[in-house]
Amino acid sequence: MSTYKSRARRRRNQIDNTGSFASSATTTTPLPLDPHKEKQQQEEELTDSGAVQGKVPDLLTVLRRFWKVATPYWSSDDKVQARLRLAAVFALTLATTGISVGFNFLGRDFYNALANKDQQQFTKQLLYYLGGFAG
Repeated sequence: MSTYKSRARRRRNQIDNTGSFASSATTTTPLPLDPHKEKQQQEEELTDSGAVQGKVPDLLTVLRRFWKVATPYWSSDDKVQARLRLAAVFALTLATTGISVGFNFLGRDFYNALANKDQQQFTKQLLYYLGGFAG
C-alpha cells in the first residue's frame, strides 16, 4: 500500500515540462500555479445569489429569497385557498400536539399507579390508556 508521499512523488513525476499532467488523453488540464491564489480566487467567485461561494448566506438574503418565492403564492387568485390550507396545517399541528399532551397525562397516571402498586387505580388507568389508543 502506498503512502501519501509516494503517491505525491509519482504524481510530480508525471508532470511534463508544460506544467500539466501527462496522460494518455488528448487534452491535458493545466496545474494551478499557486494553490493559495486558486483558493483565494474560488472564494472571490460569486454565486448567482450574490453570496460568496462556500459561505452561509446572511438572514437578509434568505428572507429575500423566501419572499421572492412566497409572494406569488399569497397574492395570486388562489390566495383564499392558500390561507385555508395554512389554517388547516396550523389546526392539525395544534391537534397532534394536544393529543401528545393527553397521552403524556394518561401515561403519567398509569405509571404512577403502577409504581404505587395501587391495583384499583392501575386497572382504571389501564382502561383509560387502552381506550386512548383504541379511540
